Amino acid sequence: MATEATGAAVASATALMATMLPGVDGGTLIGAFSGAAVFVLSAKDGGRVNRLTYGFISCVLGYLGAEEVARLTPITNPAIGAFLLSAILVTGTLTAIERIKALQLSDLWRR
Repeated sequence: MATEATGAAVASATALMATMLPGVDGGTLIGAFSGAAVFVLSAKDGGRVNRLTYGFISCVLGYLGAEEVARLTPITNPAIGAFLLSAILVTGTLTAIERIKALQLSDLWRR
């Protein structure tokens, strides 16, 4: 339990320090990190390493895709777009992968 709290503290401190880098939108990064944290805390499958890896990927993609979310949806605040994208993206991708694995070609021809 103590190692999880330490890991969360280190990740939070890293995200906060990254907001101070030139060219980094602090609000968008915090939004992406928060969405990734929601994903990691709600994930039940996989071990710690898998969840943290997915959390990192979720945070990066949430940050990078925030402007597209703001451009393509009524959400105009990139921080909120980053939060939603990072909270949903990896979950949706993993669900799609599992459905593709379970798909059988014979099911396609029945319709």
